[in-house]
Formats: sequence, structure tokens, C-alpha cells
Amino acid sequence: GDVWLMADLRNGRLTKVDVSGGPMPQALIDAMLPPSLRDARELGEFARITQIERKPEGEIEIEGQGRDGSAIEVEYWPDGRLKEYDRDRADRRLSMSEAAARAELARLGYRDVGFVSLHGRHVEAVARNPWGDWVELRIDDRGRIDRERAFVR
Repeated sequence: GDVWLMADLRNGRLTKVDVSGGPMPQALIDAMLPPSLRDARELGEFARITQIERKPEGEIEIEGQGRDGSAIEVEYWPDGRLKEYDRDRADRRLSMSEAAARAELARLGYRDVGFVSLHGRHVEAVARNPWGDWVELRIDDRGRIDRERAFVR
């Protein structure tokens, strides 16, 4: 469908997965989380998980949205104990929706816009620039591209 996935590999091992445009598939969540964390109390607060990262030191970080629209970030120690829990109420600073970001990128000549991630006062995306190169972009709250870098896929 319209769900985009971006994955990072380290030494041939899947270490980070981000999704855009929909929920992360349950099979992917199960593959990224050890069995001891799959029933963690904090995971029940997510309406949608958008990122899971397995850090080199063994910590696991999970990000997503709560049922009330808040941003949730949870991090666990390698042994499964809760390390950090952050919950930010619905971010009123968002200046651009995903649809608006896609429209602005198209207007600026970017195409094949795939992954889009909303953040406080900016949006990050992966797309082809006007010259046909795959790039990672950051759009500020005024719709200006403030970062573009080559994206290796």
C-alpha cells in the first residue's frame, strides 16, 4: 500500500526500522523485539509504532504515537529493564502535514517521494531530487529545504 519502510543494516544485521504512512507490520515488530519485550506494559500505550532501533550497546529504542496523538519514545536496557520513557503531548508545533510536505516536494521538483517523517518544526523525507538522485531531505516549518544529502539504498 502506501506504507514506506526504511531499514538500517549494520554488519549485515537489521538494526533500525522506520515506517511512514501507516503502522509497522506486526511481523516486523516481532522480528525486531526480543520475546521478553513483546508484552512490555509500555507497548500497550502505542497506537502506532513508527521506529524500532537496536543500538550497538544492546539497548532497544521504540518510537511512535499514543492513542491520544502524543509522541512516545521508550528505551530499554539490554536485559529488558525500562531505561527511559518520554511522552510528549500532541505536538502543536507541527507546521506541515504529510500531504502538505509531499505536495511541497512535488512543487520543488522532487519525485518518487517515499518515506516521510513528521517532527516538531521540520519534516524528513526520502525522494529523487530534480536531477534524479535519491536524497534524504529535511524541510523546515516554512517549506524550505534546509538539508539534502545523498541517500544510498
